[in-house]
Amino acid sequence: MTHSAIAVYTGDPTETILEEGGSKSWKLNEENARKAQYCVLCFNPNSKWSKGNVDRGSAFLIGKILDVLPSPTLPERFIVLFDEYAEVNLPDIWGGWRYPIKYTSLEDLGIEIAELKFQPMPKKVDLKPNIAIQTGNNPLTVEAAKAGLALTFGVEPEAVEITIRV
Repeated sequence: MTHSAIAVYTGDPTETILEEGGSKSWKLNEENARKAQYCVLCFNPNSKWSKGNVDRGSAFLIGKILDVLPSPTLPERFIVLFDEYAEVNLPDIWGGWRYPIKYTSLEDLGIEIAELKFQPMPKKVDLKPNIAIQTGNNPLTVEAAKAGLALTFGVEPEAVEITIRV
C-alpha cells in the first residue's frame, strides 16, 4: 500500500509546528495537497527563521494530515494541519528539489510507516482567523470551516455545528 505524502523544506522548528497545528504559509496545489495522507517536514537551515539541530535535508517531523486550509496570515497560501505527528531524524530525505514542496509518497522517500510512533497534536492551537481571505475559485468546504473553527476554539471538529440558511 502506498502512503501519499507532501515533503516540505522548512526552517520552522517542531515547537512552532506544534503551536500552529501544522505547517503553514505554503503556496501549493490545494487539490494535490488534499489527496496526501502525510506531510514530511525536512529541515532547511538557510531560511532566516531556521531553528533546529537537525542536519540539512533531514526529515524531523511527519504529520498525519487533518486538513488543508487557507493560511490565517497570508492570502493565496495554505496551512497543512495535522491531527497526529511523529518526531523523527531521518537523514538525506530532501532530494534537493528546486521547489520547497514535493508531492510524493512515504515509500518513495524511503520512510517505513511501521517505524513511526505517532502522537496526538496538542489540543490548544492559536490560529487567528483571517477574514480577508479570498477563496476565488476554491470555495470553503463545511469540513474545512469546521476544522478551522475547532482549532480556533480548542474543540474537536465534531463539536462544531454549522447552519446554512438559503
